[in-house]
Amino acid sequence: MKIIIAPDSFKGSLTSTEAAHAIACGLRDADPYATLVEIPLADGGEGSVEAVAERLDAQIVTIDTVNPLMKKMTAKYAIAETAEGKTAIIETAAASGLNTVSRDERDIMASSTLGTGLIIADAFSRGCRNFIVGLGGSATNDAGLGILAALGYRLLDRNGKTLTPSGASLSELARIVASRDDDALRDCRFTLMCDVDNPLYGKSGAAFTFAAQKGASPQQIEQLDLGLRNWSRCVTRDLGIDVAELPGAGAAGGLGAMFAAFFNAEMRSGIEMVLDLAVFDDELRDADLVITGEGRMDSQTLHGKVPMGVLRHARRAAVPVIALSGAIDHCEEFDRAGMSGVFSIQPSPVSLDEAMQRETASRNLRSTASQIMQLIKAFTCK
Repeated sequence: MKIIIAPDSFKGSLTSTEAAHAIACGLRDADPYATLVEIPLADGGEGSVEAVAERLDAQIVTIDTVNPLMKKMTAKYAIAETAEGKTAIIETAAASGLNTVSRDERDIMASSTLGTGLIIADAFSRGCRNFIVGLGGSATNDAGLGILAALGYRLLDRNGKTLTPSGASLSELARIVASRDDDALRDCRFTLMCDVDNPLYGKSGAAFTFAAQKGASPQQIEQLDLGLRNWSRCVTRDLGIDVAELPGAGAAGGLGAMFAAFFNAEMRSGIEMVLDLAVFDDELRDADLVITGEGRMDSQTLHGKVPMGVLRHARRAAVPVIALSGAIDHCEEFDRAGMSGVFSIQPSPVSLDEAMQRETASRNLRSTASQIMQLIKAFTCK
């Protein structure tokens, strides 16, 4: 029996590589002779660099940068030689992600994408002119002001004073002055791994849809939305391009809009891009089962996340899919979508903090996978 193990990360607990390994160990506990293929996946958020870099035989680079609150940290990205030339693989979650600041420290108005910009600047200085950027998991809502500042663009208020790049500065922005590297940066190719289609502002925009989960109050959400509208007016006036309604403009606190306006970025489905790089369809040809999963499966999962991307491809190849998750909402929706089974890995009631500990999540994934394999054997080994 050939089983493909293709999970997303279990955010806050396990990377997709760690999750795949835990599932594989559980399956081998029950059947040491099964053929297992581990394909860790991502959709643009945490774990995207690892997932893409593995497929491109890339070099991992670690640099000093800053987190959303400008505190020093280190972050990783990857550099690969591809048909398009020297390519940097970067995820915004690495330096601008929710995982880089503790829950009680989160301050969306002060948060900035400067750290991600420093990563892009480092890759640019190393000769990269092709960039794959994952837009998931950000803690910010600054429409890329931090990235632009790191790349040498000047952010000015109505009095010509330089602004600190942050969500709060969006409302004060009057002008963005081009970087001295503007022409060279515009000649770069940016491909965004993005699995949301929200516009920049409005009730379906970046602030109203995503800012609450980043710690924003209702008042701050209103303020951020007004700031995004101001950013859009400035960009439309100065660049002659209106990206506010572009599908995905609201991704990662407005980074979709910024990359589209300043660097003519192409948006692609993150999970589809990773599946293509993993040659996933080729692996499916002789597979008997696929096991996928993520930390929480809910209504967002149904709209473009890793398990649904895996399911789409597996259904075309008539291969059944089982999903494992720490928490499950809308189980009946996954049944209707075509999942052969969706299983929680929690064996008993525990606190969220305990459930999300790396050792606990790994043990529970391994145990659940072992139980599933024993059930499969009971029906196939008669």
